[in-house]
This record gives sequence, C-alpha cells and structure tokens, in this order.
Amino acid sequence: MPRLMGCFKYITIAALCSGFITLGLVGDPAAPTKIYWTEYGANKVRSCELANCTPINLAVIPNTAPVGIALDGNGKIYWTEWATSKIRFCEIASCTPTTLTSTGKLPSSIALDGAGKIYWSESNGAKIRFCEIAACTPINLTSTEDYPYNIALDGKGKIYWAQHKEAKIDFCEIANCVITVLTTGEITPAGVALDGQGKIYWTSYGKNLIRFCEIASCTPTTLTQTGLNPTEITLDGAGKVYWAEEGTDKIRFCVIDGCTPTDFFTSTQGAVTTGVVLGN
Repeated sequence: MPRLMGCFKYITIAALCSGFITLGLVGDPAAPTKIYWTEYGANKVRSCELANCTPINLAVIPNTAPVGIALDGNGKIYWTEWATSKIRFCEIASCTPTTLTSTGKLPSSIALDGAGKIYWSESNGAKIRFCEIAACTPINLTSTEDYPYNIALDGKGKIYWAQHKEAKIDFCEIANCVITVLTTGEITPAGVALDGQGKIYWTSYGKNLIRFCEIASCTPTTLTQTGLNPTEITLDGAGKVYWAEEGTDKIRFCVIDGCTPTDFFTSTQGAVTTGVVLGN
C-alpha cells in the first residue's frame, strides 16, 4: 500500500469512477476524456487529458498523503488523505479543497452511490463506513478483517472490497451487510473495479498482477503482469483497463482483449502514484 460497471452499451464504473458515471463506447459523448489520480508521496491530486497527457495539479496540500479518489459526475472530485484522516473535495473547474469529514485512521478507497451517499474503507480501523454528502455524519456499514482497501459499488445494492492482508475479495448487501467471500488466495489484493457485465477486476499488489473473474462463479484468471505494486484500477467502458503502480510511479493501461501493458504517464520518482479514476 502507499509507502510509509450498466447495460450492454454502457458500463457503470462503481469502484473509482463512482457516482455511477456512465462511460460509453468510443465516440459516445459519455466516453471519458480525462484521467485523475493521486500522488501519495508528492501530496498531489492531478489530472490530464486522455488524448494528450499534460498533467494539471488540482490540489497540492503538504503533509496530507492523498490515496483514494472518486468523481461525482457533476463537477466535483473527492479524495481520502492518510496523513490527516480526512475526506476532502473540490470543484474540478476551480479547486478549493474543502473537508467533508474526518475519518478513522488510514481512509483508503472511496465510492459514491449517485444518490447522495459516499462510502469509504478505513484500513487501520478495519471498517467500511458511509455518510450523506449533504450532512456527513459517518456511519459504520460493517467491521471487516484487518486492512480493507479498495471498495466498489455495483449499482444494485452490493459493495465489494479487497481484504489486503487476508488475501481475498469480500462483498455484502448494503441494506443488510453479511460479509460473503467472493474469492480467496489472492496475494495482497488492492484495487477492485466492476465492469457492469458480471466481471470483477482487481490488482495483486504483492504479485504484480491484474486478475479477474465472473462474479457469479469466481475462478480467478490473470489478465496481465504489471510493474511493481499496482494499486487502484479503473475501466473505461470501451475495452481498456487503467491502473496505478506505486512502485514505478506510473499509470498504465491495456486493451482487455489481448492485454499488452502500455505506459500512459510516468510521474517523478517518489511521487507514489496510488489512486486513479476516469471521467470528464
């Protein structure tokens, strides 16, 4: 960890492009045009155009260590901060960082449900929590085993998450959270993303892999080898997967059908690229 998705045409990225932003196929007006990411080591929240990446700093706040990141589909960006135990947000067009809430220790991943709620994992407190964005009073959804990391919402009432230290992917019904194991034996899973058509993808931080399976009957399959320490992962709805690599300070991508990893952006050494999300 940081050093110290719909119907046939549309896909709902509920893990990182949360808020149920519908991302269309190539040429569709809803297709993502930008990528957003956090740099834990550089204390930055950044973005660039997918077509031609010239990074822009949205927020630079010393001693915050931003990790998880999410968009609401209405011009706001949200992120978690390990060093301050806060969730912050701002308007993308003119970013003045604002604190949404203080959290427990090591708030990691966040996801928005498109109906006014925000969910997050607390890795050090072994909890998944949520609140109403309009008036945020944190509520415990469930206690987990040690070190829950990335979370994803499926838009149908379920939440999925990576149990980093327990080497598994878990899920539950949000309305009545009884934890169910989706798959075990996955070495240090970190990022998770749903494709909206029955598959779940995740990164293996310790094994440097991207894996996936059918949710209905999960037989894990390796999509590709990655660079060192892949963390968060997101899908574009047009057949590509993007991920962040802490150990290389890179964002990379590939076409899912025949995955050959390609460098998208390389930050400065020690930036520790962690969270990643697609949007507009």
